[in-house]
Amino acid sequence: MLLKKSKKGELILLSIILLVALITGLVYVQQQIENQKYIGNIKTKIVYNLNSANPNCQIQNLRIDTSNVIFFKTESEVIASGFTIDKQCA
Repeated sequence: MLLKKSKKGELILLSIILLVALITGLVYVQQQIENQKYIGNIKTKIVYNLNSANPNCQIQNLRIDTSNVIFFKTESEVIASGFTIDKQCA
């Protein structure tokens, strides 16, 4: 009986540690996104200005597969990388 409680306690502790790690990772990703002005699609080479007034250009409305996402801080980075800024999101 004592062994079962010990294993259960270890599993609970491990679950808490994993949950904290996941939340920390999500916060880090959110901070990285907030520091970026442009989000691009590697496949289409199109970039969207996240500060655009156009609601279709907001990150939650863009349909970019996460494996194809790239971020840029400046327009010069976008151009130097060979990407094109979407005209609706300029």
